Amino acid sequence: MSIIDMNINVKSPALSDESKNRAFAHWETRKTAEERLRHSDYLELRNLSCDFHEGVLTLRGRVPSYHLKQLAQSLLSELAGMLKLNNQLEVVPFRDARQSNCRPINHNPQPRRYI
Repeated sequence: MSIIDMNINVKSPALSDESKNRAFAHWETRKTAEERLRHSDYLELRNLSCDFHEGVLTLRGRVPSYHLKQLAQSLLSELAGMLKLNNQLEVVPFRDARQSNCRPINHNPQPRRYI
């Protein structure tokens, strides 16, 4: 028996410089959006996710109030390269927060002492 060495060179379609630049811009816009959320003063916004495709930034995740949904949208509303913001955040009240990625900021409050 002989062993046949089969080296098959498969070339992937070459991407044009324009396609590479567009892909990098999409990645950069998504990364910038997620960085803004990660550095937010609001803990509930730090675990949200973003997708960016053809000028549309889609925001996904759960927040405990409509106010935080609007706040997340306003943090991302002026990103360069974005034509539209698709806010798909779901508002989940605190009583359901254990089943979502939301946590109240002070989740271990100290008991109040009255004198």
